[in-house]
Amino acid sequence: MKNITTQCMDELGRIILPQKQRSALNWDVGDCLTAFTNAENSTITICRSHTITELSIDMLGRITLQKHRREELGWNTGEFLDLVLDVRGGTITLSPARKHNGVRCVFCNSSDIALLKNSLGICNSCVTDVTMACTGAGRVQLAPVSTERL
Repeated sequence: MKNITTQCMDELGRIILPQKQRSALNWDVGDCLTAFTNAENSTITICRSHTITELSIDMLGRITLQKHRREELGWNTGEFLDLVLDVRGGTITLSPARKHNGVRCVFCNSSDIALLKNSLGICNSCVTDVTMACTGAGRVQLAPVSTERL
């Protein structure tokens, strides 16, 4: 079974390994992982390791891709990566995302996409606005909408 998701690499080179993919591979927080770089295909393949620890899954389900690996492949922070799950092989392979090209923010039509879900994008500015609007226990404060006609 192969499953593909797209994640954005943050400013520290971290990506989230979705819970569904981690569960399918029986990977958990703190598990030791190793990575293999294929410069020819511009991919990194990650698998569980019992001897060499290069990566580990943090409490938020993230791994940090080492800077030397990102530089070797020409990957920059803020880039979208496709995560291809191979349950049979026990791996997740990362490669530059192909399907977000041309996606624009659903709120403001910007091309500065920070989040991508089901081919819908949200730009950095709108992520900040939404984040700032969220307070407390997941409650969102919304400004009242004027009923006056423009």
